[in-house]
Amino acid sequence: MASAPTIDQRSRESVEPPAQPTTPRTGAATKSTDVTTSEPTEQLWEAARSARSLAEFYGGALRVLADRFDAPYAAITAQRKSDTINKSSAASESAKAWAEEIEAVQLDARYRSTPLARIVTLGSVGRSFAALATPLSVEGEGVVGSVGVAAPIASRDGAEAKLGELKALTSLIGVLAAQVGVGPPQPAATSASDSGEGLQQAARYRSASEYAYSVTNGLKTKLNVAQASLGVVRGRRVEIVCISGFDRVEKQAAGVRAIQQAMDECLDIKHCVVSQAKTPKDGADYLLHKAWRGRCDGDAVATIPIEQEGRVVAVLGLQHRSGESFAPEHLAKVLEKLTPVIGGYLLLCRSERPLVSHLLESLRDGVRRVRNSGWRRRVAMAAVAVAIGAAVFGKQAYVFSSPATLQASDVRQIAAPFAGTIAVCHARPGDRIAAGQPILEFDTSSLEADRAQAESELSAARSMLRSATSVDDLAIAATARADAVAAQSRLTAINDKLARARVVAEADTVVLSGDVRPRVGESVPLGEPLLEIATGDAKRIDVFVDEASTTLLEVGQPVRFAINARPSDPLTGVIERIDASSTVHESKNAFRATVAIDGESPAWAIAGMEGVARIETGPQPIWWVWCHRVIDAVRIQWWKL
Repeated sequence: MASAPTIDQRSRESVEPPAQPTTPRTGAATKSTDVTTSEPTEQLWEAARSARSLAEFYGGALRVLADRFDAPYAAITAQRKSDTINKSSAASESAKAWAEEIEAVQLDARYRSTPLARIVTLGSVGRSFAALATPLSVEGEGVVGSVGVAAPIASRDGAEAKLGELKALTSLIGVLAAQVGVGPPQPAATSASDSGEGLQQAARYRSASEYAYSVTNGLKTKLNVAQASLGVVRGRRVEIVCISGFDRVEKQAAGVRAIQQAMDECLDIKHCVVSQAKTPKDGADYLLHKAWRGRCDGDAVATIPIEQEGRVVAVLGLQHRSGESFAPEHLAKVLEKLTPVIGGYLLLCRSERPLVSHLLESLRDGVRRVRNSGWRRRVAMAAVAVAIGAAVFGKQAYVFSSPATLQASDVRQIAAPFAGTIAVCHARPGDRIAAGQPILEFDTSSLEADRAQAESELSAARSMLRSATSVDDLAIAATARADAVAAQSRLTAINDKLARARVVAEADTVVLSGDVRPRVGESVPLGEPLLEIATGDAKRIDVFVDEASTTLLEVGQPVRFAINARPSDPLTGVIERIDASSTVHESKNAFRATVAIDGESPAWAIAGMEGVARIETGPQPIWWVWCHRVIDAVRIQWWKL
């Protein structure tokens, strides 16, 4: 055991490893010293079985780690409910100098919740060490502490590999710590005797990956093999999900590819395949298994297909220790014990599926059931598929409805032409008045008197002007001329009022609103609105479109308008104008579109009639026509979050 370095003898370099440790680069790497052997896992299980308290278990686990990593110093800290556990292991008194270094990296790893490694080089002996630390998690409690060791390394890659191994062992410590005091823990892969027990074992784990890790490491320990790997069937291929001793499967690694190819070969064959030195005479020599065996320096390898409901759902890969071989009856027993365990793993996988994966799997199951059903169900499912395809890829004309009102095209207001008194009203709302007929008359008696006075003043001013001109009295002539001009202007204004005192229809007119008859004899100010009239029979349609459909409007779109009083005779037209600003219609925000009616409006169509307009916006996808309002509502609610 190397002595601990002092501060002035070492140079440090922080290593930020990947989120999870790397896997071996080749299949033969399972024989490397950087890969977890069976001893530490067995020792951890034994420590959990024999421990009477958490402190005793953590102490035993720390001794296992120190032996595994040949560590001059190792430490473990945990805060479990009201108890604080601090354990350390030093190879010698001088090795305690590592305490400060390991404590610092432990603290950093715990509160960053990520594994860390710091490389330390001993200047005196030219040897490199790694200060390794990983957070310690316990099921149901989260991160409760950390584990740290000082491990000798040969390179930076060695530091990352040992950090991955430490993380794997720390995960197992966290799993076992939750079971200490509950009862004697057993490896999940070998404790289930039927499907009910397999599901019960799976329920103890928070994720499928954690359960798969426990399965493969339990198999490795129980079967005393060099390596165990588990692959799940995805379609027509096998996806490796776990390799014993590693938290992460690097799919591009050559060794992992060799295992996966052998598992794919087993999936095609659908029975157990063994490749070893002592192959039975009647045994086939499968090339992919032979290649996997070659990458493992000739060690015996085997794959076992696991079936559910008549199809292969998973494949187990085993690599034996050097010089050992597989017995057929042993593999059959492994298959019998493992089948219910895989059922629990698949249940955890299904519980973690995203919605899209759930839908795709349900679709595949539905297709499988249809294939196995009678022709009537097949025809019905084919019809449903055609309908779904039409809804997804087909289009239809999208028409939406909005409230609308029939309006006269040329609407005018009649206002008081001057401040005066209403004398006579010849019309009321709804009356039709021919061109040239009077509509409204104002009292002109005061105007007549004012006109007579103005005419008298004008005549007097002109007479004075003539007299002053005849005697060449320029001053009087100028005054008389000014009086004459003023009188003439006043007379012109009075005559203009008299001309406007009688309001006459310029064309055939319909009185729309305003009943002035009760106001006869009342004085009104200049410009006060009195009547609303419409000239001619031309009509238009005002459509009030809600905000959600405004973006679909375009000038020139066809419109059909059904009046509430006569829905059997709809009017047609096209949009000729869309207002740029909104208006309030029936207490809602809306945009007005003006529709020009095709041809002449019928005689029964009266301005002010209300109804419903249907606007055709053109072809849209069928699924959009049915679902766009719901989709838009969900989008706006999602945006608010």
